[in-house]
Amino acid sequence: MENNKKKLKEFNLRNLKLSFYFAYERYNIYVKKEIEKLKPPWTKDIILQQLRFCNLHREHDNVSRTIISCLNLLKNNVKQLIFNAINFRRLNNNYTIVKVSQVLNLSTYTPLKYVQSIECGYEEQLQYEGAATYFDSAYVIAPIGGEYYRQLILRLPIYYGTNKNCCIRISNASYEKEKDLFDKIKEKIHLEIVKKRTNLKICLFGIANLDIIEHHLDDIRKSKDSMGLFKEIEKISGIGEFIAGQIAVDIGYIRKDLFDENELAPAGPGCKKGLNLLYIEEVKQSANMNYVQNLLKNIYAKQDIIWKYFNYEKPTFGTMSLMTIENLMCETSKYIGEYNKQQNNSSSSDDGNDNNNGKKKKRKRPISRKKYHKRVGTRISRDNNGNKILVMALDDKKKIRT
Repeated sequence: MENNKKKLKEFNLRNLKLSFYFAYERYNIYVKKEIEKLKPPWTKDIILQQLRFCNLHREHDNVSRTIISCLNLLKNNVKQLIFNAINFRRLNNNYTIVKVSQVLNLSTYTPLKYVQSIECGYEEQLQYEGAATYFDSAYVIAPIGGEYYRQLILRLPIYYGTNKNCCIRISNASYEKEKDLFDKIKEKIHLEIVKKRTNLKICLFGIANLDIIEHHLDDIRKSKDSMGLFKEIEKISGIGEFIAGQIAVDIGYIRKDLFDENELAPAGPGCKKGLNLLYIEEVKQSANMNYVQNLLKNIYAKQDIIWKYFNYEKPTFGTMSLMTIENLMCETSKYIGEYNKQQNNSSSSDDGNDNNNGKKKKRKRPISRKKYHKRVGTRISRDNNGNKILVMALDDKKKIRT
């Protein structure tokens, strides 16, 4: 035990224990819910009962399962696989992914069909769930910016002109920011300034896809290794390090020869927060990729030692991949943050330190689990021509809106 402790001297052991406890418990929740089909609660942990956390293994999450199912149909068509992976992870929403998957064929793709399909997915989600989004809220989908953004605006009339039956909805802030450009083209498009359900980003993504097809897909396909694939994806305007990594991992689920998640796991802000909690040495958000990868690989290499040190039997899920470690760090940052808040609140109550004159202080809470209990999944079906396609599993769902 003492020898193992020396091997873990770089860690904050209290937070390391909480992190691996979370990994163990979150996986058990997945087993009880998805495999054994038990009714909740699936854990005695109050935090895990009340708040939403992603699965330990990224590939078990609802949207990831959808993406993997759809990409599996394309494993022998690398260019199409890459193109779909880029678009699916940008949307990260089952309803819009299912609809857009039907119009991404490289030989027949058009921006108009792209936008119309996503609007259709939005409407379907609105009908069945009473609320809808184009993108999932798990992470921010960055807009396209800079000079390229201005160039795409000027191309809007070509693909969404007044004769195309497509309404481009933008916020007043977006209009004012590029007023000169929108005034130049507003007679050629159906433009509305709205407060909700803006779709300018979707419309620009639709056009940008043409540039991805022409300028990026071949270079991505010819990548020699995992880092090469990741770097080529990262060159696409509007796709930063984190999203590029997510897309690369999705591709790797289908074609490990293109990307191996045990070689590279690009980290987002949440992962860096988690690493900062687990390591004694400060891990800044500005930390470079090589440094962060070394920290992740250190945990990956020592996971058996860690389980043994905290008296856990080796988990049934076996060895966590490097990408699973990255995912764990992100969820760890949320879990430990909530754990610390509850401990602090408990200590304040026990000590009688009430600085709010008996009033309970309000604070912003993480997303509740309740809204995710009935999240709709997807299934493989066949179209009228007998081709396999992905559809929403809505047969047993009742529409909320008609």
